[in-house]
Amino acid sequence: MAKWQGTSERILILSGEDDHRKILANEVRRSGWKASPCASLEEAKLLLAEEHYAAALCDDDLAGDNFVSAIAPIKRLANSTPVIVVSRRDDWDSYMIALAAGAADYLAFPPYPGEVEQSLGKTAKVFGSLAHAA
Repeated sequence: MAKWQGTSERILILSGEDDHRKILANEVRRSGWKASPCASLEEAKLLLAEEHYAAALCDDDLAGDNFVSAIAPIKRLANSTPVIVVSRRDDWDSYMIALAAGAADYLAFPPYPGEVEQSLGKTAKVFGSLAHAA
């Protein structure tokens, strides 16, 4: 299991679908982080007001919202916490929309084994918010 050297061990997981939250939480925990799953942007805002998160995984299909409308509030409330979009759409246009909206990365759902850990590691190098060592 990986060990932390940074300020936060917690990854926010925002998905409107229970099975997606469970799968992503398992991947996050398997990679050595603590997972904080939530089902809505409103719930995410409450969690972000209480605690610092090193990164957020955001599903592209949120009830009443979408990842484009979720990225800015997450980054604003969480002091520029990087947001990684997780999507059932594995296409170039969706990837470019996510990056244009401010996402740090874009993963197809379900992620391949190790892909969440790899994305969080890549995000750490670019944004410096995660200090994760193997």
